[in-house]
Amino acid sequence: MLGTIRAASAEDVDEAYRAAAAAQPGWASRTPAERQTVLLKAADILQSRREEMVRLLVAESGSTIAKAELEVTIATAITLEATSFPHRAYS
Repeated sequence: MLGTIRAASAEDVDEAYRAAAAAQPGWASRTPAERQTVLLKAADILQSRREEMVRLLVAESGSTIAKAELEVTIATAITLEATSFPHRAYS
């Protein structure tokens, strides 16, 4: 067993929503470079904890090591791709 968690109540969901809504203006006020720094740090954490993530995926879902490694690789790649989003210009 990896661990146990309790099911979220409606109040838990409401609290999470309120916290996200309260945090959004702070995130929106960050510069593109600041947002990119946060996303790069997230990708770095994924990569530095790669072996741990693979082990957890295998234990949690019965996945093969190869599939779990691919999932971590894809998650890291998507996060790295997202680092470019704050600098993209849209009209």
